[in-house]
Amino acid sequence: MAPEVIQASRYDGKVDVWALGVSAIEMAEGLPPKATVHPTRVLFMTSNEPAPMLEDKQKWSLEFHDFVAKCLTKDPRLRATASEMLKHEFIEKFKDGASVMMPKIEKAKQIREAQNIAS
Repeated sequence: MAPEVIQASRYDGKVDVWALGVSAIEMAEGLPPKATVHPTRVLFMTSNEPAPMLEDKQKWSLEFHDFVAKCLTKDPRLRATASEMLKHEFIEKFKDGASVMMPKIEKAKQIREAQNIAS
């Protein structure tokens, strides 16, 4: 949950950018930030401590670290918008990747459907 939501302040779509940053950490590391801490305590920590970041500094690219950091900027006035994040170099690098992956995704769907029909 974004700090401004926890603090019951006004908020906008930038809370989704915060959620994207948290989700990026969870996908990269397999667990959300502070997964071992009680959820109520995490709410307090989100408001009062520095923003979460990737644990393993060496494992991830500088672009990915920067992407996560921009998503998890605590002050929503300084946090990037979704439109701005779509222009981030980490995302730009993979723009053509979706078109390359779509045929593979479709083929995997067809294989799965054929397996379901055969069962």
